Amino acid sequence: MPRSSKPRWHGTGPGGAQGHQRIYGVNSLGAENLARLCAGRDIPFLTFSSDRVFDGSLGRPYVEGDETSPTCFLGGSKAEAERRVLRAHGGSLVIRMSRLFGPEDGPEQLAALGAASYEGRPFVTATYAPDLVRAALDLMIDGENGLWHLSNQGAVPFADYAGLFSLAEESSVDAPARLVVLGSERGTIMPPLREALASHKDCVAARRADASYAVAAE
Repeated sequence: MPRSSKPRWHGTGPGGAQGHQRIYGVNSLGAENLARLCAGRDIPFLTFSSDRVFDGSLGRPYVEGDETSPTCFLGGSKAEAERRVLRAHGGSLVIRMSRLFGPEDGPEQLAALGAASYEGRPFVTATYAPDLVRAALDLMIDGENGLWHLSNQGAVPFADYAGLFSLAEESSVDAPARLVVLGSERGTIMPPLREALASHKDCVAARRADASYAVAAE
């Protein structure tokens, strides 16, 4: 299990103290309780974590054994959930991922989630839901456990992302956060992010074409 740095994520956030209590209850205690129930019944357990357990200061892709260093309450609650789940159920599979997007999401939605900064330039990192589902199920079927990083490989400059979907580049929000890219020391089973974005573009185009046909048919 990777080491955990001293928490630096205590502070205010959405919902104040009550919001923090709710987030902690769902992300940390809830996951631990489910893991314990599954362990008692010898049932495999899978849960999802986030790249926000890292702060982006490492200067290279993060792998599963790297020390966690969350800087926000969500990341801290996820890091705590990882520790609690793996302690409650040693056979658990804990998957860290980047921002999640799927075929039904418009390109503007991923852009609105914001970019992260590397050397003063905004980049996009993300996890494409269809790729995540396939990879997670493969790991479960193979009986894998412990921490795994499942994010589409690499980071794409926001300018390239905007160009792919014909978005105005100025639609990029400020990127004050440090870039966090997930790598893996256990195996690379997710396709590159550029491939995932190309697949997403095809889905968006097909959906828009269907919508146009439906309007024309009316």
